[in-house]
Amino acid sequence: MNVKIIRLAHVSVFSKDLNLVKKFYIDLLKLKIVFKFKNKKKKVYGLFLKSGGGTLLEFFKTKKKSLVRGRINHFCLLVNSIKNMSNYLSTKKISHQNLISKNDKTKHIKVRDYENNIIEFHEIHDINSKISKYYERKR
Repeated sequence: MNVKIIRLAHVSVFSKDLNLVKKFYIDLLKLKIVFKFKNKKKKVYGLFLKSGGGTLLEFFKTKKKSLVRGRINHFCLLVNSIKNMSNYLSTKKISHQNLISKNDKTKHIKVRDYENNIIEFHEIHDINSKISKYYERKR
């Protein structure tokens, strides 16, 4: 079973105001929006921004006044194979979820580390994903 972490894929951050995200990250830092997460009413609730080197920043709007866990939602590692990673985690008896994102169709795994932080794994070659093409293939 070949399991390989390729690099950091993205960091997911909660935001109370996506307009402030745009003002800072897009207007000031000149990052580009590569994907918008939209609900059924087509209202944007999240953004993927290309941050260079094949990594992305992900921002999700939250209504929470106080964030108990902080603003970092999770971080995501790019792997060579979701199937192999799932099998590997199973052999190590690590509880995990195999998921497909509703919005961007990315196959991914969610797991919690030993301090209850959420870690995601994405597969670099997921052809059904609307965002994996933005993970530039650099090793």
